[in-house]
Amino acid sequence: MSSQLPPLPDIEKITPFVTRILGGNPGKLTTSSHSGTNSYLLGSPNSSDYILIDTTSEYARAPWFKRLTSCLPPPPATTNITLLLTHHHADHIGGVPILRSLYPSLKVYKLRSSNSDSTEQGDQGTYNIAPYESIHQNQTWHIPGVLSVRAILTPGHTDDHVCFVLSTPTNTNTNTNPNNSSSSNNIPLAETTTIQETPIAIFTGDTILGHGTAVFSSLKSYIHSLSYLHDLFTSYSSSLSTNHPIPIPAYPAHGAMIPDGASRAKEYITHRQEREDQVLNTLRGNFTSFPSSSSSNDKDDKKKLKESRGERMTAREIVETVYQDVEVALHDAAERGVRQILEKLELEGVVGRARAGDAEEGWEVLDMSVGGDGNEQGKGKGSL
Repeated sequence: MSSQLPPLPDIEKITPFVTRILGGNPGKLTTSSHSGTNSYLLGSPNSSDYILIDTTSEYARAPWFKRLTSCLPPPPATTNITLLLTHHHADHIGGVPILRSLYPSLKVYKLRSSNSDSTEQGDQGTYNIAPYESIHQNQTWHIPGVLSVRAILTPGHTDDHVCFVLSTPTNTNTNTNPNNSSSSNNIPLAETTTIQETPIAIFTGDTILGHGTAVFSSLKSYIHSLSYLHDLFTSYSSSLSTNHPIPIPAYPAHGAMIPDGASRAKEYITHRQEREDQVLNTLRGNFTSFPSSSSSNDKDDKKKLKESRGERMTAREIVETVYQDVEVALHDAAERGVRQILEKLELEGVVGRARAGDAEEGWEVLDMSVGGDGNEQGKGKGSL
């Protein structure tokens, strides 16, 4: 799949004050083998103050850091960096140690995970990113006269996931804390007051990606966050022009910029509902398999496998039916998503599971009147 994606430059100036820097840390769940995580450097050539959103994986930090510093003023110029982390995964926080070692005044902000304190368990190890301050809803950082960035909590991909609204400043007199000042040591300023803003874009982290779909730790929270983002994109778009709404772009943590964030959020919501319908229809036995590029013998084998199953199916068996168009290397991630769907439907009384001791024997539909449309062929092709 990655070979079909458009190439992205290592460094790209998206706007006069937003630069995307590739992490160079590809992984099987990232959307491109040649890009990995997107870091976003925000600032103006006339300012010594910068905001950085996300870093890279630990193994890629040296080349990533070289790209980053090429975008910053060279020594002995004073450079103040505020680092905002969208969430705790290793491909986003692995560059914190090298950044802090060379910029001792670095300020780090991340929503504190429910299961951690100063360390974060990433998928490649445990990282101590302390000291950092936890983020709260609507917390805002400013580069005076240039831009503001506002935090919006968007759990789902992880419990500590945060997106950031990028805006042009319309009210710079929001610092009500007498202990804060406009000295270089305190800029960008972290505010607790929601300010009036003219939105430019939303940094969507791993909630909405530039290509493909995202994985999640809580389906219920993820759908809620997608709906929240869709409403924000739509509201901001309408506020810019009531007659002809102007699309607000999404700047994702993986993949290319998305010109219309509202449309992509809606696609994600629809896709998740389609996947839920596919799971239900598979359990009911009226799911039509995706067209496959496999040989006819492979397709015959899959058809026989499906027909040999009873009314109950394990999550893995559902994956093998619904995700025939997705490369096998991603089936473990797909299975986690299917389990999230099944657990959601179980809470709603739509499906149930049979167990033999601790072993899961399979899932079955309890309420045939809910969900599914019996016409699932080709929906969501190639995506988790």
